[in-house]
Amino acid sequence: VQEYPVLDGDTFLLCSDGLSRMVSDAAIAGAIGESLGLQAASDHLIDLANRAGGEDNITAIIFRPKADARSWFQRVWR
Repeated sequence: VQEYPVLDGDTFLLCSDGLSRMVSDAAIAGAIGESLGLQAASDHLIDLANRAGGEDNITAIIFRPKADARSWFQRVWR
C-alpha cells in the first residue's frame, strides 16, 4: 500500500486490462487530456479499445477529486 497526496485537478483512471492491454498509455493519457469531459473520455477509451480488437471486457472509470477531498481522506484514514 502506498499513499500519494491528492491535489486539486488530479485525474484518476481505474480500468480493466481490456483497456490497458489494447490501448497504449500515451493514447489513454491523450484521450483523457483532450476530452471535453470525463464521461466523454471514458466512452472514447472504450471505443478505442473496441477498435483495437476488443479482446476482453473493457471497463474505464475516470474521476477527479474535489479540492476538499484530501481532507476527507485524511479524516477517514486516521
